[in-house]
Amino acid sequence: MLTTFSCWFNREVTISEIASSCGRVFQLDDVGINFFDAVLEHILHFDEFNRRQNETFFNDVDYITQCTIADLTLKEQYVRSSKRLDTYLYIYRQIEEYINLINIDYKPLQQFKQQLSNLLVSIFEQTSGEQPNLLLENKDLLLKMNIPQHLSSITIIDDLNTLNEFFVLTKLSMQAAQLINDNSLQWIDILSKQAFRKFPFDTSVLIYLIQRMHLSKPINQSPFKTFAQLNKQLNLPMMEFFEQFQSIFNNGIKNQWYEMKNIAELFIWLKSQDQLFSQYFSHYSSNVSTDELWEIFLYLYKTTQINNIIEKYLISTLNERISSVSVSDFQRYTKSAKISLVEIKSEARSNFISLFEKIFDSYIIKQMNDPLYSYQISQTDCKELLQIGLEMSSTNRLDRFSCLLLVRKIICETDNYYQKTNAEKLKILFENLKNFDKTL
Repeated sequence: MLTTFSCWFNREVTISEIASSCGRVFQLDDVGINFFDAVLEHILHFDEFNRRQNETFFNDVDYITQCTIADLTLKEQYVRSSKRLDTYLYIYRQIEEYINLINIDYKPLQQFKQQLSNLLVSIFEQTSGEQPNLLLENKDLLLKMNIPQHLSSITIIDDLNTLNEFFVLTKLSMQAAQLINDNSLQWIDILSKQAFRKFPFDTSVLIYLIQRMHLSKPINQSPFKTFAQLNKQLNLPMMEFFEQFQSIFNNGIKNQWYEMKNIAELFIWLKSQDQLFSQYFSHYSSNVSTDELWEIFLYLYKTTQINNIIEKYLISTLNERISSVSVSDFQRYTKSAKISLVEIKSEARSNFISLFEKIFDSYIIKQMNDPLYSYQISQTDCKELLQIGLEMSSTNRLDRFSCLLLVRKIICETDNYYQKTNAEKLKILFENLKNFDKTL
């Protein structure tokens, strides 16, 4: 047994050797996960010791609490303390658990919480929200830390410090939820009008919040739906929000944060806003492959009624991008369009076919009239393209210019053209015509 001075008791008290060893661990220079592991090992030994019987239990708990508070408030070691946040959050819950067992009103616990909050806010402000970030990934330990409970204790936000405390705890709560695969914690659950009664949100504040705490991987809930709900709940103008959200969206597309179905849903919401839709579609199309662009084209037709705004930007972009794809890729696109046709509502099929014809005609005409590309298209390719071009047509007519170009290639093309006599060329021409007639 050892003796030490307790600020809580304001006198010398007796503590166990194992509690003393828990206090000494703070003297290490370790930070991050290494420090967390060292503390966890001592805490587990302390718990095992207490299960056998510990007459100095409360003194020990008080000592560990005071050592932790002293460490996280040590100004000379601010940088070190800032890298021990996971550990402080864990120790806080552990101390809280001990105090609940004793069932007393222990004021240093509130002091611990306040000092921890001060440190979190200080780091958040000094790094413009880039820090702190959770390092711990153990699901059970994160559940024990229960960071969202810290967040739920904020009921009124009436000053900037409390707002930043809300921001940093929201960020850490969302990170923890992501690490433990808990999708129940959503933005819409975190924000409440009551909390912001004296410090109301405006659009710029919401954008700032999202910039700092936007999840960096897809989740089940559509982020755009969540943002729309937040705007509605906070009585913010929706279109003003999406005007300011563009840079975040652009970054999200680059980093593949969003699922295609959620992006398509956003486009559907914006389809009545010509300028805004064009801006968002430009962000999207500039950062995705032609395959992804074609996929969302098909998805939109399967899920919504395409209006003139979507059609205008979608088709012009597709024509530009598809013009340079290989014949095999284009054939793959046409086949996927044919398969998708059965999933498109009957009232939208004629419009879909009309747009498909425009894309098809644009590609074929460009390829067949360009010597750099036309020689790469075989007769077999032409036959397959002609067949699907006729099947995916509103008129099923051969006299479309794109179809006539394909027919010319099918009938008139001859291998080693310049090495053959006119008679041989004529014979091949009639054979091609005969074969073509059989396939119709």
